[in-house]
Amino acid sequence: MITSSSAKRICVVGAGPGGLTAVKYSLAQGFDVICYEKIQSIGGQWVFTETAGAKCETDVHSSIYEELRTNGPKEIMAYCDFDYPKNIKESFISAAEVLEYHQAYAKHFKLAPHIKLEHEVIRIRPYNGLWEVYVLDKGSNQFHVKEFDFIFVCNGRGVTPNYAHIKDWEKYQGRRMHSHMYRRARDFKDETVLIIGSGYSGMDLGHQIFKYATHICISYHVTPPPPSNFKPNVVLKPAIKYFTANGACFSDGTTQNFSVVIYCTGFNYTAPFLSTDCGVFIDENVVYPLYKHCININQPTMAFVGLHINTFSALLDLTVRFALEYFSKRKTQPNRDDMLQETDAELAERKAKGLRKRLTHEINDLEYNYYEDLANTAGITPIKPAIIKIMLDTMSKFLTEFDTFRETVYEILDDENFVIYPNVSAKEAKDNEV
Repeated sequence: MITSSSAKRICVVGAGPGGLTAVKYSLAQGFDVICYEKIQSIGGQWVFTETAGAKCETDVHSSIYEELRTNGPKEIMAYCDFDYPKNIKESFISAAEVLEYHQAYAKHFKLAPHIKLEHEVIRIRPYNGLWEVYVLDKGSNQFHVKEFDFIFVCNGRGVTPNYAHIKDWEKYQGRRMHSHMYRRARDFKDETVLIIGSGYSGMDLGHQIFKYATHICISYHVTPPPPSNFKPNVVLKPAIKYFTANGACFSDGTTQNFSVVIYCTGFNYTAPFLSTDCGVFIDENVVYPLYKHCININQPTMAFVGLHINTFSALLDLTVRFALEYFSKRKTQPNRDDMLQETDAELAERKAKGLRKRLTHEINDLEYNYYEDLANTAGITPIKPAIIKIMLDTMSKFLTEFDTFRETVYEILDDENFVIYPNVSAKEAKDNEV
């Protein structure tokens, strides 16, 4: 551990799940830490924000909607050293419960004194071997400039909506929105709805809205189409060829009219506060060049946390611990050329497999042993295999049991093993066995 007299300073950008664990581990290792969060609360994307009155989409901090239940079980959403309360029996829980968990995490590890709310990072740039950070105190409307030895970029992925480029989109005359702005299913009463995208958000919004909408189409572009069960008024359609004034024509040649189009097409990662001389650039959602999707190869005193698509708290925890092994100099970084060569080799491998560039930071454990590699490279405790197994089981159930997979209850028995119950009642019956 670093002694107080030699403590280095770490700036953490964002007090969401990634930022909180960055603050926690940095403090535990003796660093002097300040975390800047631009909104009034910790919790990042789990903080519910209304969309009414927003001048533009990027003014809306969160994509959380009213009836959201997590698409991942709490067993994989917990940090490695802080469990969810035992009184929460379900595995798939509400956004409010996730937010309360992160608030409890911050309280338990006494993080609040190190977090400055309503402080927005405007600019980060390298200066005289340090990082110069320009911060706007939104309460006083005053700017401050601070210097730090290290930077954790933890600003999240879900802020700038991505819109799929579809022919004749400007001809469509109906209501058009991104899932980022969706809040309540009842707002779609008696509407005919086209949802573009069959990922987590697209499938879930269809599941939410069907109770109110007259008809829903979910347009997919994956092959084969997602096998799942749907309500009678929800149908799958292939990719859209072009829009019409009142609807869309699909690649199967059919045309339908819709009163609302919802883009569930993900987000573009942005970090507008990084100066051009920070050593990384962002293109099609790829932050380059990064060692192990984390450390800035050109300026290795900067690390990114939470870039991974479909991330979870145990991975955030692992990423932070990985970076701190190098920040603390317990682990010596490979030289720049070696890190760059490894990174470029991975990118070339992804391209050869036909994987889309914008999904570069998607870690598919069926193809890569990324989690184990991260732990082995830094010599740190890995993620429990049971957590990875639960994650893969959930992904499978999402595709084949979409209407019911959230009723599943998981219980981790040890590092390797877990059990599955079909619902809470089954778990309680097992607990009550004599």
